[in-house]
Amino acid sequence: MCDAIAVISDKYLKSPNCMFELVQIAKNGEFYNQIFPIVLADAQIYKAVARLKYIKHWEDEIKELDEAMKEVGVAN
Repeated sequence: MCDAIAVISDKYLKSPNCMFELVQIAKNGEFYNQIFPIVLADAQIYKAVARLKYIKHWEDEIKELDEAMKEVGVAN
């Protein structure tokens, strides 16, 4: 029995809120038994090279955040 249905799309895989949601589900253990994924055609997850584009997306997001954090004081 699943606890959640995840409709996986390109936008879903690039959404901070959706990724947060998946991480929270994964923290509870037995991740594969907790979700029922529906993968839309635009979600490029079946080829390793295509999946790397999502990794690159999140690495770019982290880099942008790191750069922005350098512009504010430590106390903030």
